[in-house]
Amino acid sequence: MIALWMLAATLVAVALGLAAAAAEHVARMWRRPARHAWTVALLGALLLPTAAALLGRARPAPAPGAAAASADPTMPVRLATIVVRAEYAPRLAARLAPLDRPLGATWLALAALALALVARGASGLARARRSWRAHEVDGTPVLVTDDVGPAVVGLRRPAIVLPEWALALDAPLRALVVRHEQEHVRARDPLHLALGALGIVLMPWNPGVWWQLRRLRAALEIDCDARVLAAQGAHRDVSRYGLLLLAVAQRRATASPLHGLAGAPALAESTSDLSRRIHAMRSPVPENRVLRTVLGTVAAAAAVALAAAACAGSRDALSPNAAPRQKAIEADKPVPTTASADSAHRGAANPPGVRTLDVVRADEAVDASSAPRPVTQPRSADAMKQSGPPQVVNGPYFEFQVEKPVAPAPGNMGPRYPDELRAAKVEGTVYAAFVVDTTGLPIMDTFKVMKSDHPLFTQAVRTALAEMKFVPAMVGDRKVKQLVQAPFQFSLSK
Repeated sequence: MIALWMLAATLVAVALGLAAAAAEHVARMWRRPARHAWTVALLGALLLPTAAALLGRARPAPAPGAAAASADPTMPVRLATIVVRAEYAPRLAARLAPLDRPLGATWLALAALALALVARGASGLARARRSWRAHEVDGTPVLVTDDVGPAVVGLRRPAIVLPEWALALDAPLRALVVRHEQEHVRARDPLHLALGALGIVLMPWNPGVWWQLRRLRAALEIDCDARVLAAQGAHRDVSRYGLLLLAVAQRRATASPLHGLAGAPALAESTSDLSRRIHAMRSPVPENRVLRTVLGTVAAAAAVALAAAACAGSRDALSPNAAPRQKAIEADKPVPTTASADSAHRGAANPPGVRTLDVVRADEAVDASSAPRPVTQPRSADAMKQSGPPQVVNGPYFEFQVEKPVAPAPGNMGPRYPDELRAAKVEGTVYAAFVVDTTGLPIMDTFKVMKSDHPLFTQAVRTALAEMKFVPAMVGDRKVKQLVQAPFQFSLSK
């Protein structure tokens, strides 16, 4: 299910990116920093799909327990046959399944390439850093280079990097350059970008992560610009600062590239983001920001809900239970007792796109080779009165010993057709015996397979049965345990 999970992870990243964009819009209106919204979105894009996949895989399939000592293959089958039709298996998962192996190989190759590029950049930065000169500018220690910077490098001990030409700037402009990089150091912005680099290494195929990283870089610079201008107080000159950004961007466009600075915050890191940064500095406070804040919050919440839904989908796709599954047994719909009624039931039109599990009479699905079963009926109320009060039975009751036998509860979910057997066009049937307790739950330690055409069918039944619920059997006004049998028929589409 790699392909389906990758699709879900991409949807999660895009949805969280939309939520971060809405949160940034609200933060900008109130003159608040917005980089944390993108950092949280990046963390969510990495952790949420992974956690959902681990939770799905961690759902243990019920282990086969000891069979009930009193299970009798000749007892009458009380529950209706549950027919699982393969044509209603999850279509998207089935279509994406052939892509799992090539996508997994591509993922490993891209991750190795991204890791190699990061390692190459770090190695080149380390070599170049040994040749940079330590200097002090206006009381601030910096590293002076020929034409690299302005920027901040390093994670544990960040250092300010200034090119030689920056030292020749007028004192006020040079102070702005140094102050900008100091703000990056104080805010620990290199750690934010390191998280983005980690995301690219782990999910190089995810366009949502790439988009989030780009917006994070822009948010870091806009927040830093705001702190620099705020430090100037009443003497701040937005126009002068904007001209400085343009000048630094022009210098950087002609400077020699250094791959190690690709993950470093810089004064004018990208010319494509300059217009956004200048617009953020000049934009006035909107008059209707309260209403726009409400709308932005609603939009962010909707995007987060979309991400949660995508996470739930990836969790279910990787679960041993292979959700989603549709209702298999409807207790409020009586099982037909005549051939014509059964035909009408199975021939009823199904709503488009809905996976339906047919419910037919048990005696139709039992083949002639199975052991004979006496046809007995539960005792009627008159018969119970004539024979006296019910006697207490040690252990589970049989069907003929109860007044009201076990019945499926509404909303039960049927087994999922195993992908391998569906692809191999294998059909089969599983006859299972188990005890339903007084709470209506099957006791999985009593699960016993009377007949099975394939172990994967058995596992699918065991997994689904652990989540089923039943209406418990009644003797008088008392709920009791009952031993029942249920056939599960796995049928390919015709």
